[in-house]
Amino acid sequence: MLDNIEETLVKLHGRRMRLQLELENARLPRFNRLPLEDFMAEVHTDLLHYLMQCRELKDTLKSLKAPGIDYTLGAHLLQWKARRVVSLVEDWKGLKQGNYKFLTVYSDRW
Repeated sequence: MLDNIEETLVKLHGRRMRLQLELENARLPRFNRLPLEDFMAEVHTDLLHYLMQCRELKDTLKSLKAPGIDYTLGAHLLQWKARRVVSLVEDWKGLKQGNYKFLTVYSDRW
């Protein structure tokens, strides 16, 4: 059974990586279209949203009595939410340094 879980997690990692790339590719045209301050506000809002989701998910994982498939999948999701937080913080820092720095951070990620 463990092999099935590991195989599923590998597939989930691949799926989440593709979803993150799609999400960021959809966001890039907004960067080009919006004033910098508006785009920064959007990144900030997204960051707060993901931070809240991480806290809620972490609390949920703490409440699980015995580690099992629910915990494993929840921990996997938490890992990806945290990864998104890190990406948004990197984006925010890049935006504070200007358009070129943001684009460098973005392209270095992919």
